[in-house]
Amino acid sequence: MPKGAYSRLLRKHQESIAANRELQQQINGRESRIAELEAFATQAPERDPSPPAAPIGASKLSQFWTSTPVWGGLGVLITLIVSPWSVKLVYFAMWAVFVFEFIRIKVYEDKRCIRFALNASFSLVLALGFIMGWPDLAPAKRIP
Repeated sequence: MPKGAYSRLLRKHQESIAANRELQQQINGRESRIAELEAFATQAPERDPSPPAAPIGASKLSQFWTSTPVWGGLGVLITLIVSPWSVKLVYFAMWAVFVFEFIRIKVYEDKRCIRFALNASFSLVLALGFIMGWPDLAPAKRIP
């Protein structure tokens, strides 16, 4: 081998090794970036735990109106109009469901005494409404 050829060959080999290391670092950097992006893509989106603000009256009314017990009570009311047996018992059960649901949604949440008075007054008004509506909703007596 001519003089200096070995050193040139060695230098080219070292440059090749350095270039290979640089390429390997770039590949590793891209692979880690891809792994980061995949991990980010599989994460569940963060949700705001607080519900959107709505007027208190509207949200309470919609909460009351969309509850299953209220719709069950409305179904019972329809049954009362059609069914001739145990009407007083069914009226009482329907009244209890409406009162329970009204108490559950806590229309007024600040002071306990005011909430109790509001729940009691709703219960009484609802009971009076059922008592006053009894003659119109009670099934007619059948003559055998």
